Amino acid sequence: MPRHPRLADLFLRCVGICACVTLSTVLAIGFTDFGVTTRYLPFLPVIAVCSMLGGRGTGFACVFLSGMSCWYFLIPPDGFGIPTRTDATHLFIFLAVSFFVCWIINLQRRSNDELMQENFELGYKVVLMREIRAHVKRRSADLRLSGS
Repeated sequence: MPRHPRLADLFLRCVGICACVTLSTVLAIGFTDFGVTTRYLPFLPVIAVCSMLGGRGTGFACVFLSGMSCWYFLIPPDGFGIPTRTDATHLFIFLAVSFFVCWIINLQRRSNDELMQENFELGYKVVLMREIRAHVKRRSADLRLSGS
């Protein structure tokens, strides 16, 4: 049964996402200052971690905030100006890859949840079979003792 997050949990997730995106933005600006041209790279690990820990909604929120941060801080002209065609293409590819990463991680989380449920059911069946086996052994031993 899915657990509905409390308001405090949602607030902490939002604060965590904002902190992670802020750290990634600072790293990306630092990379740009050192002449590294892969300014979108610091955002991908954060997006993957947020998706793994918080689920699909948290991952998509991180993708959205990362895209807005890239657009505002990393694409000239500064602010939410209209980017060049090249910058817009790079941003679009970054967002597409980020959504794909979130989607894959969500599929992995769902598969793991299904496997955990099946493992629980299998464990229950094994315990039940052992109890039945022990009961049958006790019953047959009782019958042998009463028949002798």
